[in-house]
Amino acid sequence: MPSIPFVADLPILAVDIGTGSVRAILFDAAGGVLAETRSPTRTLHPRPGWAEQDPDEIVDAVASVLRAAMAEAAQFGGIAAVSFSSQMYSVLATTTAGRPLTMSIPWSDTRAAQDAEHIRTGRDAGRLVGVTGCPAQPVYPLAKIRWLRANVPLPEDALFISIKDYVLWRLTGVLTADRSTASASGMLDISSGEWSALALDVAGLTPANVPSLDSPRALIQCGPSSLLRDLGLPAVTPVVLGAGDAALSSVGSGAVRPEILAINIGTSAAARRMIREPRSDPAGRLWTYIADLDHWVTGGIIGSAGSAYDWALDMVLGGLTEDTYDRAEALLGSVGPGSDGLTFVPYLSGEQSPSWRPSARGAFVGIGLLHERRHMLRAVVEGLAFALQRVRLSIEETGSGKLDEVTVTGGLCRSAATLHIIADVLGLPVVVPPGHEGSAKGAAILAWLALGALPDLETAGRLALADRPRILPSDEAHAVYRHRFEEFVGLADRLTVEKRGNAS
Repeated sequence: MPSIPFVADLPILAVDIGTGSVRAILFDAAGGVLAETRSPTRTLHPRPGWAEQDPDEIVDAVASVLRAAMAEAAQFGGIAAVSFSSQMYSVLATTTAGRPLTMSIPWSDTRAAQDAEHIRTGRDAGRLVGVTGCPAQPVYPLAKIRWLRANVPLPEDALFISIKDYVLWRLTGVLTADRSTASASGMLDISSGEWSALALDVAGLTPANVPSLDSPRALIQCGPSSLLRDLGLPAVTPVVLGAGDAALSSVGSGAVRPEILAINIGTSAAARRMIREPRSDPAGRLWTYIADLDHWVTGGIIGSAGSAYDWALDMVLGGLTEDTYDRAEALLGSVGPGSDGLTFVPYLSGEQSPSWRPSARGAFVGIGLLHERRHMLRAVVEGLAFALQRVRLSIEETGSGKLDEVTVTGGLCRSAATLHIIADVLGLPVVVPPGHEGSAKGAAILAWLALGALPDLETAGRLALADRPRILPSDEAHAVYRHRFEEFVGLADRLTVEKRGNAS
């Protein structure tokens, strides 16, 4: 690695390119937040099932938060490095000169459902999942690229890149994809870290249609006329390529040991573990992405999590106000484990992991005259925990060993009742990492690794979770939930079958 001008007492600037907003956060050497600036981003829905973002609007949002963060950094003497985290699963087509030919298509777009089904039923489907670690689903750019090539007039030499690739291309003048974000495209060989010839063939692409690849810790040499220089970033400041937000959320929460399950509960929820070798799920229940050097992350996603909870609060408590969450917390604590026989299936927008059933739907089952609003709220949180337990068991069944601890991040980690329910359902101690920056903090850790300020990910994980209190599961409550979980799985399966039967 070349000599790096690193000043240990200067903050790291982490830029997180999310779907709903872009954030720039300044972290001090201890991982504390010095300043944060945020800019919202738009998602357009021109047709049912479509979702699109203007790539140049995303660039403008990134430039805006960078400018504000660098102004904030002046009071701390500047910054030691800039590093990036980004939404995964996005794709857009550009010319070889970098002009967008399409909008950026984010994870929530489902227009490629038929293309994904074609891939899933193709003769190479099993081999493709094994090589790429990605199930054949419309969320992945592999399916979206097939749709674009079939429905949008594009030149043969069009490039297909992620929104992160495009933003950094505009910022630095260099087009390079990090292997972490690229591994969520459905087209990367997660063992070799190179584009898969099989996947490119399925997409109808050649290596000339995709960007070159590099490590998430790679340093980008910005061109003299790059946008970053125009924004005032000193030429000596290192720019770290960064990675995808799913992997960096685990890094930022300290969940880097393979024995730790990292759960993040936002609008959706994800459960994942860090592993030290590429291991795909042959059943296609889970995904596996590259996280960093010699580290991969495997896991699954629940489409309706925080959104299901807010839906329930709105329905049960008559709207979302400033005191709604405090009221809900009191109600959650007033009901015992199992919600007096009431079960909630949380697949309000279909099931993703582990069964990938878009026809699945949510339901309250077992409701009776004894049940009140408090039972319904408790059942919703228990249902979310049951859905996460399904993913957890799938993760353990892939052969990476048992889990012994859970970290929880995201909005619902502020609910003590929710944390206790998760601990009791999973039967594992729960720890909440400091701060709520997740993937942005993971990007900062990547920068410290690239600059030599940290020796390895394991050290970063130990520091992040040291002296954090653990919420221990109740043996009595866990015994109740083991039985209720079996009922939950049966209910979820039957709801899907009945819906399919009615639809046919």
